[in-house]
Amino acid sequence: MTTVKRQRRQIDKDDARSTETRILDAARTTFSSKGFFPTSVEEIAEGAQVSRATVYLYYRSKEEILFGLMREDLEHQLDRYRALAGMPRLSLTAVKTWLREFRAAMDERRTSLNLFWVGASIDPQWSEPVRDHRESIIAILGERYPGFSLEGLSGATRETKRTRCYLTILLIESVVCFAEPMSAAKLPVGIDVLGRGLLNFFETGEISIA
Repeated sequence: MTTVKRQRRQIDKDDARSTETRILDAARTTFSSKGFFPTSVEEIAEGAQVSRATVYLYYRSKEEILFGLMREDLEHQLDRYRALAGMPRLSLTAVKTWLREFRAAMDERRTSLNLFWVGASIDPQWSEPVRDHRESIIAILGERYPGFSLEGLSGATRETKRTRCYLTILLIESVVCFAEPMSAAKLPVGIDVLGRGLLNFFETGEISIA
């Protein structure tokens, strides 16, 4: 294959990614302002500045667009957990900074994150990708932090620890993903309490929020 042909193929791929991103961004904005059910594919197409037919090249239905948003949001969260696992030095200050940055990154996604429940009502099997997502978080953090490691465990002991990991992930999600924005006065306190609890869990595997 010539260099020119390779460059053209790369341009085509980049254009496709750009178009799909515009569709997802338009859907996120429209779902946020109108809600999922009142929104039409035509409105999403208009927001993305593409034709209705172009939208259907990427997604067969509005429901598929919603699931596309969910997959994007889950992957975005995994990037945050990878950053946590890659911290050069674990400290309370570092964990609190991570929580603040995670929450800020989720602010623009909060509406689509809250649509997870809509997705689950449309397709009960959607809970499977969410479960796989949380298993991925446990695997990512377990490589670095003993509290999340399931290595060498089996049976009831393994399941008990997995449950503790799930509860800790849900606690993080409740603060950074799904909770309504905290007041300026409450946010530092909430971040501090959660940060201290996480710091303890990373080392001991015990949930301690006080």
